[in-house]
Amino acid sequence: MILVISNVTGNVLADDDDEDDEEDDDEDLASDLGWASVGLLAVSSIYIFLYQGFKITRKFSDEGNFARTKENYRKFFLAIRKPFLYIHYISGFAALVVLLIHGALLTKQDIEDVAVGWASGAIYIFYILTGIILWWKIKPFWSSKKARKVLLWTHRSLILFALGIIIHIVHVAIAD
Repeated sequence: MILVISNVTGNVLADDDDEDDEEDDDEDLASDLGWASVGLLAVSSIYIFLYQGFKITRKFSDEGNFARTKENYRKFFLAIRKPFLYIHYISGFAALVVLLIHGALLTKQDIEDVAVGWASGAIYIFYILTGIILWWKIKPFWSSKKARKVLLWTHRSLILFALGIIIHIVHVAIAD
């Protein structure tokens, strides 16, 4: 995890050797910030994969070798849950801030690039908002059991997560 963060921030903070005009420098900075946001999203996703592994192992049988695996993973996940959850919160929020700066710097680009980029960003902002509602237990949404269930499903949906990644890949392909 530390290697991912240092690698991403190293790319963002690295000096450019080319002496092009200021607009190219802004594009380079925006591109670097976009990749930094992707790196922070990847760090934030570590918790998601650990949680999904926990959900899968809970379905294992209570007999044989799987029972030991199930119990070992349960102990492992419960021991690292809180620290990784805070890493999830912090890196997710940092990715959002970097993403918004990236988007603001690139709003002068072609409309297709901007539209697909903001669509990708909108999915991530939606994830952040559902996460904030779940974390802070905001009353209008949290008081209804059905709304809470929908929010939990939406925030934990791997299908929506995969859709956001696909849209982002399209954004990167169009931008390059």
